[in-house]
Amino acid sequence: MRLPDAGTSLTRADRRASRAAWVVGLVAGASVVFLLSWFELASVDLGYHLAYGRRWLETHRIVDCDPFIFAAQAGRFANANWLGQVWMASADKLGGATGLVAMRTLLIAATFGGVAWVAARRGAGAAVGFVLALAGFAAYERFDLRPELFSYALLVAQLGVLVAGPRRIWIAAAVAFVLQVLWVNLHSYFLVAPLMTCAWLVAERVRGIFESGRRELNGSLCRAAAVLGGQIIGCFVNPWFAEGAVFPIRTLLFLRAQGVSAGGPSGGAGGPWSAISEFHSPWNYIGYAVNGHTIEAWLVLLAVAGIGVAAGLRLGRWGDSAIIVLLGGMSFSMRRNIAMFAIGATPLAIGAIVTACAGLRIRRTASAIGSIVLVYVAVWLGWSIRSGEFYFRELRANRRFGFGWNSSAFPIEAATWIRGQQSVGPKVFADFGSSSNVIPLLPAGWRVYADTNTFAYPPEVLAAVQQISAGVSEYRSLFDAEGVNVVLVNAASSSKGLAEQMAADGEWAPVWFDRAFIVFVRRTSELAELVERSAVHPQQLDVESWVSAAKRATGDAGWELAQSAGVPLALGWYEQAAALLERATALEPRYGLAWMNLGTAYGQLAMTAGRCGAPTDRVRDQLQRAKACFERALQIDPGDTLAGRNLKLAEQGLGTLR
Repeated sequence: MRLPDAGTSLTRADRRASRAAWVVGLVAGASVVFLLSWFELASVDLGYHLAYGRRWLETHRIVDCDPFIFAAQAGRFANANWLGQVWMASADKLGGATGLVAMRTLLIAATFGGVAWVAARRGAGAAVGFVLALAGFAAYERFDLRPELFSYALLVAQLGVLVAGPRRIWIAAAVAFVLQVLWVNLHSYFLVAPLMTCAWLVAERVRGIFESGRRELNGSLCRAAAVLGGQIIGCFVNPWFAEGAVFPIRTLLFLRAQGVSAGGPSGGAGGPWSAISEFHSPWNYIGYAVNGHTIEAWLVLLAVAGIGVAAGLRLGRWGDSAIIVLLGGMSFSMRRNIAMFAIGATPLAIGAIVTACAGLRIRRTASAIGSIVLVYVAVWLGWSIRSGEFYFRELRANRRFGFGWNSSAFPIEAATWIRGQQSVGPKVFADFGSSSNVIPLLPAGWRVYADTNTFAYPPEVLAAVQQISAGVSEYRSLFDAEGVNVVLVNAASSSKGLAEQMAADGEWAPVWFDRAFIVFVRRTSELAELVERSAVHPQQLDVESWVSAAKRATGDAGWELAQSAGVPLALGWYEQAAALLERATALEPRYGLAWMNLGTAYGQLAMTAGRCGAPTDRVRDQLQRAKACFERALQIDPGDTLAGRNLKLAEQGLGTLR
């Protein structure tokens, strides 16, 4: 990458100032990307990808029929992620969490290094830093370690081949072919490359109608056609040949039939896959705190892209404009596609805008101001992420600035306890969000229902797992039919309802817990000794040690504590829950759910005191505290219907004591 020529009319001082602004902006933009990508491993999908990859390392056979789940209906599927899973498992084998974080860092660095290179080649100049920052803000939601990180690196590589790569036709076609062969075996986004090339070809051919006779344009079209041919042939170089080549189309048709884009923050409106938020349309998330930064960046990017399309048409870059429109249209359908839009469209759009403004005198002033703004953004972002403020504002519970395994996403200690009790296996039920990451932690031959590949088992099975995890469907018939004797639940998540049901079920006993997970074992004659030996009690929860652990884990200890309080709430340990939530609301008074849960804890304490014949003043005091907490929750979130209902119940209870 080099700084574009500033022009002979500039003085040496002007050139130095221009170069300094470019370097400062580039460093600031790269810092933004780094800060957004440096967090603990927390992907809910990482576990099964590692398990699939380990299976290949052990057997040299691709997993295309899930061997880890105990759904009888499990069927075969084209595992388009197989090579990415092998590479991820290899990184894990070589370095554990360090190896996986290194892989994630290298993939993101390669992706945004390519973004910067394409932006510079398309004339972004001193705005390259802004390209990195905007693309980073729009894409960071997808920075968890998944096979799709390979897609982002290959997307920008294919884009570079198309718009700024080798000029010789055979070299461009060969490079495109090799990249496509890698892509079709690493992740299922590979059809994006030929789609981009088709869009570029059609747009440039239309332009050629108005500019006939230009040898340069005709040569460019021939080169792009050769690139497209290499990409199409590369799609078929996979273990399933034609089935693998069309796998993304089959997936899209399946998800469309599931009604995925109709879902929103309140849940899915179609089949079970519609309950997964990344498949929802981003339009449904405007105005919500959930994923708020991503949506804000996406809206800014849409505006920039619109200007970039107009500038590209004016400059004769019709192909670039077509790619921007294509990727932008893809982002409308699913929130997960925003990242591809950001990575592919941002360098083209800003490159066109900067080139179109080349003759404006304010360009150097704007460059200097832009660099200063980027430095401010990088400094603010560093403080905001390190303090936990950034992720708190969009309620992204599993994101923590740091290194290694996220203890809320990976039940390492819980699984270690389960492995030590061989008599409870070999079938484990884990809540929907934790199921994938349990797989590689279990002994060989053990099984679990898991959120895995789209076609691993039928939607009705997935729906049953989701409903049981959410506590809205009974679990006994499934557990009895499958012979499940051990259940692991993340009580610090949306699965708290299941944990509450099981804690109140005399057939099941809580035998292990930490600040996120609870393990339940079925009360059977064979497991009676284990249940008696491992029974947990409220005195095992040391409030001060949990507070200290929360402060060590993240800068926003209040939010962390509020999440952890789901464990004692689920177990019915309301005194401990109230103590944790009092500390949580003192540290983070803006978290409405913490106030709502604190009110619930006080309400339950009041009910218990009333049943035990405690003095009326004590019951009244607890209900008044509950009422105040529900009122505070409603001040923060007036739309919290549960807090509203609980407030009325607290007021009714106080009325009966008068």
